[in-house]
Amino acid sequence: MEESTNLTGILVALMFVTIVTMAVGNLLTFLSERLQARDAARRDPLRLTWVGLLLLMSLNAFWQCVLILDVQTWVFTEFLFVILGACALFFASTSVPRFVEGGDPEDREDAMHRRTVFFALIAGFMLWLVALDMIFGIDSLALVVVQLGAAIVAGAMALGASIARPLPATLAFAALQFVSMGLSATL
Repeated sequence: MEESTNLTGILVALMFVTIVTMAVGNLLTFLSERLQARDAARRDPLRLTWVGLLLLMSLNAFWQCVLILDVQTWVFTEFLFVILGACALFFASTSVPRFVEGGDPEDREDAMHRRTVFFALIAGFMLWLVALDMIFGIDSLALVVVQLGAAIVAGAMALGASIARPLPATLAFAALQFVSMGLSATL
């Protein structure tokens, strides 16, 4: 039974890593296209910052996936829950927001929808991390508080509360994300 449990953990980790790697590929393709663009509007620093943050979150999730191998036994619902986080990163990587100023109302509506989806997925991923910390029994109140703070900032962005001034919310989220990654690296 021990061998099949280890094999199950490896299979769960492989599925998780595969989905996270697809997200990383999407983000690197996005960055490559934007960095090669001649049009300065396509190299919007705010959008590139969010893509960079999502890339760091994806790489951190990849790095932390070794925790999956620590689980002794797996049930299907736990597997689904673990894969849910990787899916959130993947879907966020396919819905990077466009920050449109003026222009066609339909373009603004599409950009607003993409922005809402993107930030909702980021907030969902941060909440997933909090739940994952509880499942894996990580006893770091500071980490949970920081992750909840990041989820609140992303949730506010999804709800449009910070859309008029996205830079302060972006900087707050970035700071919380770096603290979260730093705290999780020490555990």
